[in-house]
Amino acid sequence: MGGIPNEAPSKIFGNSKVFCGGRLIAGPDGRSCVATWLMVAVPSLAWQFSVGWFFAKRYGGLIPCINGLLLVASLTLLFATAFSDPGIMPRQKDYGECADPVTGALRARQPPRYFDTILRGHAFRLKYCVTCNIYRPPRCTHCSVCENCVERFDHHCP
Repeated sequence: MGGIPNEAPSKIFGNSKVFCGGRLIAGPDGRSCVATWLMVAVPSLAWQFSVGWFFAKRYGGLIPCINGLLLVASLTLLFATAFSDPGIMPRQKDYGECADPVTGALRARQPPRYFDTILRGHAFRLKYCVTCNIYRPPRCTHCSVCENCVERFDHHCP
């Protein structure tokens, strides 16, 4: 029975882990996310049980409730950030697998390393990524950790 091979998602997303049909995308090292989650939760829960009860008895339960809400909000936003798409650029097929649109023949060599273009009146030099087989747009960089080209690459991997 024909079908899509199991390697297709890993080729599309490099070393990133994909969950829920691509709705959640995590970096290659999930342990760092768990460690960060614990570094936020453990001190907050320790404060809640060691100092929070003092505030609850003396001033009422408002301060421990605010601490609990901040803990839940922090952990929820951490989870949402860790599993959101950082702007992974979709990969293209290998240049040897793509046909030239004009002639219909398979390409014998890879495209030129640089491509000059004008975007909104400004000249840009786009660089060809040999791993992802795309010309990277401005501010897009190939991440060596997750093996993907990431749009607006600021600090997405540890």
